[in-house]
Amino acid sequence: MGKPKELPWTMGFQPDYHTEAVIYAKHILANVKDPKIAVLMQNDDYGRDS
Repeated sequence: MGKPKELPWTMGFQPDYHTEAVIYAKHILANVKDPKIAVLMQNDDYGRDS
């Protein structure tokens, strides 16, 4: 966890799904040319509620 250059995707905390998605989306939109983002979810009430 203390080696960010060797392990850049290591996180020292566990955010909730919404916060994690916002973090990744902001990073992708700021750093990827012509970004495309897909959303995968369960096809039931639990997945639609997220």
